[in-house]
Amino acid sequence: RRYKYNTAYSGRLITPFQNLKSKDYKIRLNTLINGNPIVEVDFNANHLRMLISLHELDVVGGDDAYAAIVDISSVSRDKVKSFFTTAMNLDNHYAHRDVLRTVGLSFKQSAAIYEAFKQLYPSVNLYSHFGLIAMNLEGDILKRVMLKGVESNILALPIHDACAVESHNEQWAVEAMLEAWSFVIGKSYKGAVTAIKVSMDNDL
Repeated sequence: RRYKYNTAYSGRLITPFQNLKSKDYKIRLNTLINGNPIVEVDFNANHLRMLISLHELDVVGGDDAYAAIVDISSVSRDKVKSFFTTAMNLDNHYAHRDVLRTVGLSFKQSAAIYEAFKQLYPSVNLYSHFGLIAMNLEGDILKRVMLKGVESNILALPIHDACAVESHNEQWAVEAMLEAWSFVIGKSYKGAVTAIKVSMDNDL
């Protein structure tokens, strides 16, 4: 785990495996564990879900925490996701003007997303540098998943807010991820729930 400032910030589990290319060439998804194909099990909109849950609120949108914000703002999901990835590491809304080009957002789109968020979650402070705290929570969650894997003789490789397992251990991973998330986030809000998605691609 690598921390920033102190042990309350950052602290994700870091492994060389997560640096394998996963988008353009999908090398990571086509890597084998014990000679078997793998799946990646990860959380939907994890930082946003954790931020909302730690304010003891339920996420609007069911399995996709971005969906309601996309509908209200009329901005594409990819840009909404980029907005929140950036926003949770800034001090205020206007600071976005310095980083908009890097995520392909106009200030008008940024404002629309922010207004949609405030409409849904008026009591949540988005600009609180929560991103580093969220990384720390992800480290706690994935550490718990890995240790459960040790107990079950299952290798679970961490990938930020996800884990990779042999495909025949997919259901185990889903249950382990859900349990670990509820255990960690439930300390602040027992009613907190998350959503899981599974990625697989063995076409190489």
